[in-house]
Amino acid sequence: MAGQPVKVRLFSRSFGPQNTIEYARAGLRWEVWPDGSFEVTKVEATIDGNPIDALYVSSQRAVVIEPAEPFEPGTHNVEVKVTVNNSSRFTKKWSFTIAPNAKKEAPTYSTPQNEILTILNRYRKTIGTPAFTFDGRLTFAATGHTEYILTNKEQGHFQKPGKPLFIGELPTDRAARFGWVMPAWESLAFKFPSAGEGLRTLFDSPYHRVSLMMPGTGWVGVGIRAETLCLIGWNEEVAGTVLSPAADETDVPLSWSDQERPDPLRLWAKASRPTGYPIVVAHHGNQNERLQQVTATLTLNGKAVPIFVNTPSNDDQLTNAVVIIPEGPLVKNSVYQVSVAFADIAGNRVEKKWSFRTEVTASK
Repeated sequence: MAGQPVKVRLFSRSFGPQNTIEYARAGLRWEVWPDGSFEVTKVEATIDGNPIDALYVSSQRAVVIEPAEPFEPGTHNVEVKVTVNNSSRFTKKWSFTIAPNAKKEAPTYSTPQNEILTILNRYRKTIGTPAFTFDGRLTFAATGHTEYILTNKEQGHFQKPGKPLFIGELPTDRAARFGWVMPAWESLAFKFPSAGEGLRTLFDSPYHRVSLMMPGTGWVGVGIRAETLCLIGWNEEVAGTVLSPAADETDVPLSWSDQERPDPLRLWAKASRPTGYPIVVAHHGNQNERLQQVTATLTLNGKAVPIFVNTPSNDDQLTNAVVIIPEGPLVKNSVYQVSVAFADIAGNRVEKKWSFRTEVTASK
C-alpha cells in the first residue's frame, strides 16, 4: 500500500575491539550492511559521549573509526548509529579497555620489514591482485610471535599460556590483543639467509601461497627476528579466481624442494624430490566455498606432463584451492599450458586455461 514504510533488514557480524587491548591507537569497526538495494547513507559515532569521525567503507561493509590521538588507559564506551536510505536508523553499543602499558604509537618499520612488503607486493602484482598495506596492530602481533618463538625455542602457530612472552594462543587472539577485530591468517618461515628468501619459501609452498593469493585489498603485519619470519594478514572479501603462476607469467622456477609442513606430497607415495614448481588455483566466491569435480592437466608442446593434483576431495588442507605439482622438474625456457575445471559450492562450473614460461636459467 502506498505510503507504508519499507522494511529494512540489517546484517551485522564482528564489531570491536571489545577486550582489553595493548595498542592505544587501535581503530574501531562494526561490520554491518543492509540487504537488497538499500545502502548506508549516514554514520554517527561517539566515544564516551564525545562525537568522533566515522566512515562507512562499502567494500568492507563496515563502519571504520580511526582515532586521531591515542586513547587514554581505561574503559571506553562506544555508540555507533547507521542510517539506511536516509530513513531507518540502527544503533550498536559496546565498550573496550586500553591497558595501562598500551603502546601509544604505530610501529616503526625496519629495512627488512619494508623489504618483505616490497617483495610481497611484487608477487601480488604478478598474479593480478591488489597490494598489501602495513597494519600496526598486525605488526605488533607478528613481532610478538617471533619473539615468543625465539625465546621459547618453539616453531608453530600456537602459543602456550604461562610461557614467557605469551600474547595469545592463536593468531587471531594475538591480533585481537592489539585491537584487531577481523579474522586473520598467519604464515611462518624459519632459517633463511635473507628476508627475501624467507618470503620466497612461503610463496613457493602451495598451502602458504593460497593465503597470499586472496583477490581483495589486504593488510599485513610483518615480524622478523633472527631467521624467523611471521606474516599476519587479512583481505577484503572479494570474489575471483586467482592463478599462480599467472597467465603469461615468465621466469617461473623449474623445481620445488618441498619444505612445507604439512607436506602436500604426503598424499603421493611415489613422489620424489625435487618436483616441478607447484601451480595453484584459488577460487573465492563464498565464505564456505568448497571446490568439487576438479579436473586438471598440464601439457608441454601438446604432450601431457605427469602431475599430482591435490583438491578439497583428497586433501584436508584445501577448501577453495587446487594444487598441481609436476612429478619432476620443469624444462627451462619452455611454455606450459594449464587447464583446470571445477564446480563451486553453488554448482557453477568454472574453467581456466592459460600458459606460462619457465626461467631460462635454473634458480639456486
